[in-house]
Amino acid sequence: NGHIVWFTGNEQFEPGEGIRLFRKTDGSYDWEREDPIVPQEKMHGREVKRIGGKAKGQRELEEHEYPTPNRFALETSVLRRIIDNLGLSDELEKLDQLSPTSKIRKIATIAGPIMEEILNLPETDSHIPDLEEQLDQIGGNLFAVRSSAILEDGKVSLAGFFHTELYIRREGIHSAILQVLASAVEPLAVKSALGRDIKPSKTAMAVIIQKMIPGITGTVFTKDHVTGDERILRIEVARSPKQIVDGEATRTDGQFISIEKETGRITENTMPESGPILSDDQVADLIKQGLAIEKSLHGPQDIEFAISDSDEKGERGKTYFIQTRPL
Repeated sequence: NGHIVWFTGNEQFEPGEGIRLFRKTDGSYDWEREDPIVPQEKMHGREVKRIGGKAKGQRELEEHEYPTPNRFALETSVLRRIIDNLGLSDELEKLDQLSPTSKIRKIATIAGPIMEEILNLPETDSHIPDLEEQLDQIGGNLFAVRSSAILEDGKVSLAGFFHTELYIRREGIHSAILQVLASAVEPLAVKSALGRDIKPSKTAMAVIIQKMIPGITGTVFTKDHVTGDERILRIEVARSPKQIVDGEATRTDGQFISIEKETGRITENTMPESGPILSDDQVADLIKQGLAIEKSLHGPQDIEFAISDSDEKGERGKTYFIQTRPL
């Protein structure tokens, strides 16, 4: 229309790449790519506000050459377009007016209908593009669909409140993406945001689709996440990925190991009655890799890993790092 628009940032663009301008709720303007799909090889050129905190952590792991599962992402623009298309902006702003002391039931009276509208979107009207080509590229028949909010896995973190969908087949990808996006306004997440003086309407959410790594899953904490003791490294492992995602590994079905970082001495190794889940060599490798990641990323980390039991060539026993965030 004869207008000239300037924008700044560190983004990288391809020739002919489409850009869309939109008006934000505060009346100012911003831009986003027409195509929200971010292939793995292009994540290095995207700002956190496009791909979220979890995708940033995965990118940092890859930049330091730690093995990560094949993946791609959908930018935060998908959720923004859904909210705009459904006319839900005013309802979201009602959440901003709530108090941090509001009861979950009261929050749910506003958040619940928003989530329901998102979850009920038909595939033809969801702003989710055709993903078949990207699914072919990352390979496999099963996928993990993970949240990557701007306020997730950073210094101010809402990690643990948003959804992850595991062992998803191709025909279930659309539904799983909507489940993850709807969790942006899950009542517990809203209450947590309010308690941190964050407006729930500002909880922008990207989505990561990863190749599912079947096998042993766990977390390496490069400091004691309970006491804050930076002299201790902890490994918590479970036989089910869902137990790790949901924080449900228990002393009866998981393995819990504490190690003195300076000496390498194991001070705790609690395991299920059936015996250890990790071999001694796997424990030693996780200690080594966890300390290396901590050094690479300049501070204590919460690192989720998976040790593959796949029969694919070269896969069995290989350790992948699913995600990391600062502790």
